[in-house]
Amino acid sequence: KPHVLRPRDPEMYRSRFEELTEIWLRMRSGYRMQARARLLQLLGDYLAESQARRVDPGAYSRTLPAKRMIEERYAEPITLAQLAKACGMCEGSFRRAFAAVYNQSPVAYLLNLRVERAKEMLLIGLSLEDAAQRTGFSDVNYFIRYFRKVTGTTPGRFRQMY
Repeated sequence: KPHVLRPRDPEMYRSRFEELTEIWLRMRSGYRMQARARLLQLLGDYLAESQARRVDPGAYSRTLPAKRMIEERYAEPITLAQLAKACGMCEGSFRRAFAAVYNQSPVAYLLNLRVERAKEMLLIGLSLEDAAQRTGFSDVNYFIRYFRKVTGTTPGRFRQMY
């Protein structure tokens, strides 16, 4: 059975992982035991959330063509109607099924994927305009606003940090 989980609070997982990393890097007395305890706590929370939110394998397989289409054509304009048609569903049913599986709307999934690809492009030295255009954002200002909404920082600052 496929296992798909998009955490309800990814920031919580990120902060716990950062705590774990900090404990490991400090290498103070008992750090291995502390790190192990944090890791087990993190895995326990993940498993508890995954058990509470089991994904219907039928919904997963029905929405998989749309997910693949988004991942292959993220830089192109894609409509909800095209995605629903690829899955053989009406728009409303598709939107509900997709959100149930991935815990976000198809549009949010597409935009978040674009931001992830833009991060990669920024890190290899592409300009903001090129990264925005190559990832399907037609408006650079919207790209900057959405990038900041998702990452908490602007694309320029992101590039400086990494």
